[in-house]
Amino acid sequence: MGVAGGSSRRVLLLRVFRRRRGDAGSAPPWPRKKYVDRAGVSGPMKHQRGFTLLEAIVAMVLISGTGLALYGWIGTELSSVTRLQQSNARAEVTANAIEFMQSVNPMLTPAGKATFTAFRMTWQAKAVTDVQDGVSYPRGMSLYQLALYDTLIRIDSADGQPWFDFNLRQVGYKRVRDNKPF
Repeated sequence: MGVAGGSSRRVLLLRVFRRRRGDAGSAPPWPRKKYVDRAGVSGPMKHQRGFTLLEAIVAMVLISGTGLALYGWIGTELSSVTRLQQSNARAEVTANAIEFMQSVNPMLTPAGKATFTAFRMTWQAKAVTDVQDGVSYPRGMSLYQLALYDTLIRIDSADGQPWFDFNLRQVGYKRVRDNKPF
């Protein structure tokens, strides 16, 4: 009776438990263990082990699109840097040429050449105004004659290739009188 009585008692407990839950099926009251494979995956995902081919293609398209955008951006930035370097070099050479031309009197040397380490410079000056006597106080006439000149300055690179040119307006002067005491 111990064995048979124990099993009838278990059946009775199952019926009571099912009535409380409202189950009419034959599911046991205790939770069933799920099958888990060696990788620790259970259920419908147990056979998937990585990316599908479609996921790999989508990832490659996204990475290549991003790479192309970055490549275009970097190319634009490099060309901007190159233009900026050329502009800075031209500004530096222009400043050096203007500084040199301050020592040149276009009335006495209307044309000439100068060679520097990084560039070569040639100039040609043409008078814009007629030569006039200068005025001084209190005597009236100055010791100098003056004229205004437009000077065309051409800059070539060190290897002789034309680089750029610009115009510079200068005052030319020449001493024509001696200083006489009153």
